[in-house]
Amino acid sequence: MYDIILISLVVSAIIGLLIYLLLKSDIRNVCAQLRDVQRYSEVGRLKEEFQSFGQDIIGRIEALKRLSSEEIEQVRRDITGLAEQRSMEIASSYLKETTITKDEFDRLKEIVVKLGGREELSERLELLSQIFSTDLRVLTWQVRLFRLVENGLAPEAEEELMLSNGIPVGTGKSFLKDLLKLNIITSKKVESYWLSSEYLWIMGYLADPDGLKRQLENFVKKEEEYQKYIRENLNQLEEGLIVISEQYKVPTGKIDIFARDKNGNDVLIELKHPSASSSAIGQLLKYREDYRKMSKNEQVRCILVAPQIPDRLRSSLEQNQMEYKEIPF
Repeated sequence: MYDIILISLVVSAIIGLLIYLLLKSDIRNVCAQLRDVQRYSEVGRLKEEFQSFGQDIIGRIEALKRLSSEEIEQVRRDITGLAEQRSMEIASSYLKETTITKDEFDRLKEIVVKLGGREELSERLELLSQIFSTDLRVLTWQVRLFRLVENGLAPEAEEELMLSNGIPVGTGKSFLKDLLKLNIITSKKVESYWLSSEYLWIMGYLADPDGLKRQLENFVKKEEEYQKYIRENLNQLEEGLIVISEQYKVPTGKIDIFARDKNGNDVLIELKHPSASSSAIGQLLKYREDYRKMSKNEQVRCILVAPQIPDRLRSSLEQNQMEYKEIPF
Protein backbone atom coordinates (compact mmCIF):
# COMPACT_ATOMS: atom_id res chain seq x y z
CA MET A 1 0.00 0.00 0.00
CA TYR A 2 2.70 2.45 1.01
CA ASP A 3 4.82 1.37 -1.90
CA ILE A 4 2.03 2.26 -4.31
CA ILE A 5 1.63 5.73 -2.74
CA LEU A 6 5.37 6.39 -2.86
CA ILE A 7 5.54 5.31 -6.48
CA SER A 8 2.59 7.60 -7.30
CA LEU A 9 4.30 10.59 -5.67
CA VAL A 10 7.56 9.93 -7.54
CA VAL A 11 5.73 9.59 -10.83
CA SER A 12 3.79 12.83 -10.12
CA ALA A 13 7.02 14.67 -9.33
CA ILE A 14 8.66 13.40 -12.51
CA ILE A 15 5.64 14.40 -14.58
CA GLY A 16 5.56 17.88 -12.93
CA LEU A 17 9.28 18.34 -13.61
CA LEU A 18 8.82 17.35 -17.22
CA ILE A 19 5.89 19.76 -17.59
CA TYR A 20 7.93 22.56 -16.00
CA LEU A 21 10.84 21.94 -18.31
CA LEU A 22 8.54 21.93 -21.30
CA LEU A 23 6.64 25.09 -20.25
CA LYS A 24 9.60 26.94 -18.64
CA SER A 25 9.96 29.52 -21.42
CA ASP A 26 6.20 30.11 -21.55
CA ILE A 27 6.09 30.60 -17.79
CA ARG A 28 8.86 33.17 -18.04
CA ASN A 29 6.95 35.02 -20.75
CA VAL A 30 3.84 35.00 -18.64
CA CYS A 31 5.77 36.31 -15.59
CA ALA A 32 7.31 39.02 -17.71
CA GLN A 33 3.88 39.99 -19.00
CA LEU A 34 2.57 40.04 -15.46
CA ARG A 35 5.44 42.31 -14.40
CA ASP A 36 4.69 44.60 -17.36
CA VAL A 37 1.08 44.67 -16.42
CA GLN A 38 2.04 45.56 -12.87
CA ARG A 39 4.44 48.23 -14.13
CA TYR A 40 1.77 49.69 -16.37
CA SER A 41 -0.62 49.70 -13.46
CA GLU A 42 1.87 51.57 -11.29
CA VAL A 43 2.49 54.10 -14.06
CA GLY A 44 -1.23 54.65 -14.42
CA ARG A 45 -1.59 55.03 -10.72
CA LEU A 46 1.33 57.45 -10.62
CA LYS A 47 -0.16 59.33 -13.57
CA GLU A 48 -3.47 59.58 -11.80
CA GLU A 49 -1.73 60.72 -8.63
CA PHE A 50 0.27 63.30 -10.59
CA GLN A 51 -2.87 64.56 -12.28
CA SER A 52 -4.58 64.76 -8.94
CA PHE A 53 -1.56 66.56 -7.49
CA GLY A 54 -1.49 68.94 -10.43
CA GLN A 55 -5.16 69.73 -10.03
CA ASP A 56 -4.57 70.29 -6.36
CA ILE A 57 -1.71 72.68 -7.14
CA ILE A 58 -3.85 74.53 -9.68
CA GLY A 59 -6.63 74.73 -7.14
CA ARG A 60 -4.22 76.08 -4.53
CA ILE A 61 -2.86 78.65 -6.99
CA GLU A 62 -6.38 79.80 -7.84
CA ALA A 63 -7.19 79.92 -4.16
CA LEU A 64 -4.05 81.93 -3.55
CA LYS A 65 -5.01 84.26 -6.39
CA ARG A 66 -8.42 84.78 -4.90
CA LEU A 67 -6.92 85.23 -1.49
CA SER A 68 -4.42 87.76 -2.87
CA SER A 69 -7.21 89.67 -4.64
CA GLU A 70 -9.21 89.80 -1.45
CA GLU A 71 -6.16 90.92 0.49
CA ILE A 72 -5.44 93.61 -2.09
CA GLU A 73 -9.05 94.80 -1.95
CA GLN A 74 -8.87 94.86 1.83
CA VAL A 75 -5.62 96.79 1.70
CA ARG A 76 -7.21 99.22 -0.76
CA ARG A 77 -10.15 99.71 1.57
CA ASP A 78 -7.82 100.18 4.50
CA ILE A 79 -5.73 102.72 2.61
CA THR A 80 -8.85 104.58 1.45
CA GLY A 81 -10.20 104.61 4.97
CA LEU A 82 -6.92 105.83 6.38
CA ALA A 83 -6.68 108.48 3.66
CA GLU A 84 -10.18 109.72 4.44
CA GLN A 85 -9.45 109.74 8.12
CA ARG A 86 -6.18 111.57 7.52
CA SER A 87 -7.90 114.07 5.25
CA MET A 88 -10.49 114.76 7.93
CA GLU A 89 -7.75 115.21 10.50
CA ILE A 90 -5.85 117.57 8.23
CA ALA A 91 -9.01 119.53 7.37
CA SER A 92 -9.96 119.75 11.02
CA SER A 93 -6.47 120.86 11.94
CA TYR A 94 -6.49 123.40 9.12
CA LEU A 95 -9.84 124.81 10.22
CA LYS A 96 -8.59 125.14 13.75
CA GLU A 97 -5.46 126.90 12.57
CA THR A 98 -7.29 129.20 10.16
CA THR A 99 -10.41 129.98 12.19
CA ILE A 100 -10.37 133.69 12.87
CA THR A 101 -12.48 136.18 14.74
CA LYS A 102 -14.78 138.63 12.97
CA ASP A 103 -12.26 141.43 13.45
CA GLU A 104 -9.50 139.29 11.97
CA PHE A 105 -11.78 138.35 9.08
CA ASP A 106 -12.63 142.00 8.42
CA ARG A 107 -8.96 142.94 8.37
CA LEU A 108 -8.20 140.05 6.05
CA LYS A 109 -11.08 141.06 3.81
CA GLU A 110 -9.72 144.59 3.65
CA ILE A 111 -6.33 143.31 2.56
CA VAL A 112 -7.81 140.99 -0.06
CA VAL A 113 -10.13 143.56 -1.61
CA LYS A 114 -7.38 146.14 -1.52
CA LEU A 115 -5.28 143.81 -3.65
CA GLY A 116 -8.10 143.18 -6.14
CA GLY A 117 -7.88 143.26 -9.91
CA ARG A 118 -6.76 146.26 -11.91
CA GLU A 119 -10.30 147.15 -12.95
CA GLU A 120 -11.55 146.94 -9.37
CA LEU A 121 -8.60 149.01 -8.11
CA SER A 122 -9.34 151.67 -10.70
CA GLU A 123 -13.00 151.82 -9.62
CA ARG A 124 -12.03 152.16 -5.98
CA LEU A 125 -9.44 154.83 -6.57
CA GLU A 126 -12.01 156.73 -8.60
CA LEU A 127 -14.46 156.54 -5.69
CA LEU A 128 -11.77 157.47 -3.18
CA SER A 129 -10.83 160.47 -5.30
CA GLN A 130 -14.46 161.64 -5.07
CA ILE A 131 -14.49 161.21 -1.29
CA PHE A 132 -11.14 162.35 0.03
CA SER A 133 -9.07 165.48 -0.36
CA THR A 134 -5.43 165.38 -1.45
CA ASP A 135 -4.70 168.09 1.11
CA LEU A 136 -3.04 166.09 3.88
CA ARG A 137 -4.54 168.21 6.69
CA VAL A 138 -8.07 167.70 5.38
CA LEU A 139 -7.40 164.06 4.54
CA THR A 140 -6.20 163.47 8.12
CA TRP A 141 -9.45 164.54 9.77
CA GLN A 142 -11.49 162.78 7.04
CA VAL A 143 -9.69 159.56 7.91
CA ARG A 144 -10.37 160.07 11.62
CA LEU A 145 -14.03 160.76 10.90
CA PHE A 146 -14.26 157.59 8.84
CA ARG A 147 -12.87 155.56 11.72
CA LEU A 148 -15.51 157.00 14.04
CA VAL A 149 -18.28 156.25 11.53
CA GLU A 150 -17.12 152.65 11.24
CA ASN A 151 -18.41 152.02 14.76
CA GLY A 152 -21.32 154.48 14.51
CA LEU A 153 -21.36 158.22 15.06
CA ALA A 154 -24.15 160.63 16.07
CA PRO A 155 -22.59 164.02 15.22
CA GLU A 156 -25.23 166.10 17.02
CA ALA A 157 -24.66 164.20 20.26
CA GLU A 158 -20.95 163.58 19.81
CA GLU A 159 -19.58 166.92 18.71
CA GLU A 160 -17.00 166.82 21.52
CA LEU A 161 -15.77 163.47 20.26
CA MET A 162 -15.35 164.93 16.79
CA LEU A 163 -13.51 167.96 18.13
CA SER A 164 -11.23 165.81 20.28
CA ASN A 165 -10.21 164.01 17.08
CA GLY A 166 -9.44 167.28 15.31
CA ILE A 167 -12.54 167.10 13.11
CA PRO A 168 -14.23 170.44 12.27
CA VAL A 169 -17.86 169.90 13.24
CA GLY A 170 -19.54 171.90 10.46
CA THR A 171 -17.33 170.66 7.64
CA GLY A 172 -17.41 167.17 9.12
CA LYS A 173 -21.21 167.07 9.05
CA SER A 174 -21.22 168.21 5.41
CA PHE A 175 -18.69 165.48 4.61
CA LEU A 176 -20.98 162.91 6.24
CA LYS A 177 -23.94 164.09 4.16
CA ASP A 178 -21.87 163.71 0.98
CA LEU A 179 -21.01 160.15 2.02
CA LEU A 180 -24.70 159.51 2.68
CA LYS A 181 -25.58 160.62 -0.87
CA LEU A 182 -23.05 158.13 -2.23
CA ASN A 183 -24.59 155.38 -0.03
CA ILE A 184 -21.20 154.82 1.58
CA ILE A 185 -22.74 155.36 4.99
CA THR A 186 -26.25 154.84 6.32
CA SER A 187 -28.27 156.98 8.69
CA LYS A 188 -30.55 155.93 11.55
CA LYS A 189 -33.73 157.71 12.67
CA VAL A 190 -31.67 159.41 15.29
CA GLU A 191 -29.08 161.35 13.31
CA SER A 192 -26.19 158.93 13.38
CA TYR A 193 -24.09 157.35 10.70
CA TRP A 194 -22.73 153.85 10.16
CA LEU A 195 -20.27 152.64 7.56
CA SER A 196 -22.05 150.36 5.07
CA SER A 197 -20.70 146.81 5.08
CA GLU A 198 -19.98 146.86 1.34
CA TYR A 199 -17.58 149.77 1.86
CA LEU A 200 -15.57 148.32 4.70
CA TRP A 201 -12.70 147.94 2.23
CA ILE A 202 -12.14 151.71 2.51
CA MET A 203 -10.74 151.20 6.01
CA GLY A 204 -7.85 149.29 4.47
CA TYR A 205 -6.76 152.43 2.65
CA LEU A 206 -7.11 154.60 5.73
CA ALA A 207 -4.47 152.67 7.66
CA ASP A 208 -1.85 154.74 5.84
CA PRO A 209 -3.07 158.31 5.13
CA ASP A 210 0.25 159.31 3.55
CA GLY A 211 0.10 156.33 1.23
CA LEU A 212 -3.52 157.09 0.36
CA LYS A 213 -2.56 160.69 -0.40
CA ARG A 214 0.15 159.54 -2.81
CA GLN A 215 -2.23 157.12 -4.54
CA LEU A 216 -4.91 159.78 -4.94
CA GLU A 217 -2.45 162.33 -6.25
CA ASN A 218 -1.06 159.84 -8.75
CA PHE A 219 -4.57 158.81 -9.81
CA VAL A 220 -5.73 162.41 -10.26
CA LYS A 221 -2.52 163.31 -12.08
CA LYS A 222 -2.84 160.42 -14.53
CA GLU A 223 -6.50 161.22 -15.15
CA GLU A 224 -5.68 164.89 -15.79
CA GLU A 225 -2.90 163.89 -18.18
CA TYR A 226 -5.29 161.61 -20.04
CA GLN A 227 -7.93 164.34 -20.26
CA LYS A 228 -5.36 166.74 -21.68
CA TYR A 229 -4.24 164.16 -24.22
CA ILE A 230 -7.84 163.58 -25.39
CA ARG A 231 -8.55 167.32 -25.65
CA GLU A 232 -5.45 167.78 -27.78
CA ASN A 233 -6.26 164.75 -29.94
CA LEU A 234 -10.04 164.93 -30.13
CA ASN A 235 -9.93 163.80 -33.76
CA GLN A 236 -9.02 160.31 -32.47
CA LEU A 237 -12.47 160.25 -30.91
CA GLU A 238 -14.35 161.61 -33.90
CA GLU A 239 -13.58 163.89 -36.81
CA GLY A 240 -15.20 167.33 -36.71
CA LEU A 241 -15.73 167.59 -32.92
CA ILE A 242 -15.41 171.11 -31.52
CA VAL A 243 -14.83 171.74 -27.79
CA ILE A 244 -17.39 174.17 -26.39
CA SER A 245 -16.43 173.92 -22.72
CA GLU A 246 -14.34 171.87 -20.30
CA GLN A 247 -15.53 170.83 -16.84
CA TYR A 248 -19.00 171.99 -17.82
CA LYS A 249 -21.11 172.36 -14.67
CA VAL A 250 -24.49 170.71 -14.24
CA PRO A 251 -26.45 170.17 -10.98
CA THR A 252 -24.99 166.70 -10.36
CA GLY A 253 -21.36 167.42 -11.25
CA LYS A 254 -18.99 168.49 -13.99
CA ILE A 255 -18.92 167.13 -17.53
CA ASP A 256 -15.30 166.64 -18.63
CA ILE A 257 -15.84 167.92 -22.16
CA PHE A 258 -18.89 169.58 -23.66
CA ALA A 259 -18.53 169.52 -27.45
CA ARG A 260 -20.48 169.79 -30.70
CA ASP A 261 -20.20 167.36 -33.61
CA LYS A 262 -20.06 168.22 -37.35
CA ASN A 263 -23.85 167.80 -37.57
CA GLY A 264 -24.46 170.40 -34.87
CA ASN A 265 -25.41 167.88 -32.14
CA ASP A 266 -24.37 168.54 -28.55
CA VAL A 267 -21.95 165.93 -27.19
CA LEU A 268 -21.22 165.15 -23.53
CA ILE A 269 -17.87 163.39 -23.15
CA GLU A 270 -16.86 161.62 -19.93
CA LEU A 271 -13.20 160.59 -19.64
CA LYS A 272 -11.90 157.79 -17.41
CA HIS A 273 -8.42 156.46 -16.75
CA PRO A 274 -7.05 153.77 -16.72
CA SER A 275 -10.33 151.86 -17.06
CA ALA A 276 -13.99 152.82 -17.05
CA SER A 277 -16.09 151.56 -14.15
CA SER A 278 -19.81 151.00 -13.70
CA SER A 279 -20.13 154.33 -11.86
CA ALA A 280 -19.38 156.12 -15.14
CA ILE A 281 -22.73 155.01 -16.55
CA GLY A 282 -24.55 156.51 -13.58
CA GLN A 283 -22.64 159.75 -14.04
CA LEU A 284 -23.49 160.01 -17.72
CA LEU A 285 -27.15 159.26 -17.09
CA LYS A 286 -27.33 162.06 -14.51
CA TYR A 287 -25.38 164.47 -16.74
CA ARG A 288 -27.65 163.75 -19.71
CA GLU A 289 -30.79 164.26 -17.65
CA ASP A 290 -29.42 167.51 -16.18
CA TYR A 291 -28.39 168.83 -19.58
CA ARG A 292 -31.75 167.98 -21.15
CA LYS A 293 -33.55 169.91 -18.44
CA MET A 294 -31.17 172.87 -18.71
CA SER A 295 -31.07 173.09 -22.52
CA LYS A 296 -34.52 171.69 -23.37
CA ASN A 297 -32.62 169.68 -25.97
CA GLU A 298 -33.38 165.98 -26.17
CA GLN A 299 -30.93 165.32 -29.02
CA VAL A 300 -27.76 165.09 -26.97
CA ARG A 301 -25.08 162.46 -27.41
CA CYS A 302 -23.12 160.90 -24.54
CA ILE A 303 -19.72 159.28 -25.11
CA LEU A 304 -17.61 157.41 -22.56
CA VAL A 305 -13.89 157.45 -23.37
CA ALA A 306 -11.19 155.38 -21.62
CA PRO A 307 -8.12 153.26 -22.40
CA GLN A 308 -10.15 150.22 -21.38
CA ILE A 309 -13.91 149.70 -21.33
CA PRO A 310 -15.07 146.27 -20.03
CA ASP A 311 -17.59 144.34 -22.13
CA ARG A 312 -20.24 144.46 -19.40
CA LEU A 313 -20.13 148.28 -19.50
CA ARG A 314 -20.40 148.34 -23.27
CA SER A 315 -23.66 146.43 -23.11
CA SER A 316 -25.06 148.78 -20.46
CA LEU A 317 -24.03 151.84 -22.48
CA GLU A 318 -25.71 150.51 -25.60
CA GLN A 319 -28.87 149.71 -23.65
CA ASN A 320 -28.99 153.34 -22.50
CA GLN A 321 -28.35 154.74 -26.00
CA MET A 322 -24.87 155.96 -25.11
CA GLU A 323 -21.63 155.61 -27.05
CA TYR A 324 -18.10 154.60 -26.08
CA LYS A 325 -14.59 154.65 -27.50
CA GLU A 326 -11.36 153.07 -26.28
CA ILE A 327 -8.37 155.38 -26.80
CA PRO A 328 -5.04 154.05 -25.45
CA PHE A 329 -2.69 156.28 -23.49
